[in-house]
Amino acid sequence: MRGEFQMNSDVLANDSVDDQFCQMCGKSSTKNPLSKVTADDSEEKELVMCNTCICLRNLSLLCVSESEKIRKDTGYETEIQINRRKEVRFRLYAYQQISESENLRVEEHDLINSAAEKINISPITARRYLDKICSSAGVLKRVDDGDSVYVEYSLKKEDFQ
Repeated sequence: MRGEFQMNSDVLANDSVDDQFCQMCGKSSTKNPLSKVTADDSEEKELVMCNTCICLRNLSLLCVSESEKIRKDTGYETEIQINRRKEVRFRLYAYQQISESENLRVEEHDLINSAAEKINISPITARRYLDKICSSAGVLKRVDDGDSVYVEYSLKKEDFQ
């Protein structure tokens, strides 16, 4: 004799909906009326589901499609898209600040805070962007002058010629 809840694979193979169990929640047909529903990915595959699970399934599909529509209509940007856009702006700002300075170097602390204010990012994010630019593959380098740390180009003008 079957228990009240069964695994999804325990649905009976016969065509009648009687004595079957919902493939989503496992409720028997004696407790809740069941219906056959076609799966989204395949026209041939049918699922036996109770009315509650059918409503929940349709509601979740509706919510997903509505949220996708809202994202497209409002010009929604993902976090990674925002991050990439702001990193480019940070790089341009850093290069501009160094190029416009008298001795082609800028104090690191000031660069981080001014870029964070100008681009509207966190100072921690600005520091992370600067860490990337000052890496061994980056264009900038940090120079410790004893009392402060400065950021300057790692290549001199002679290296470009």
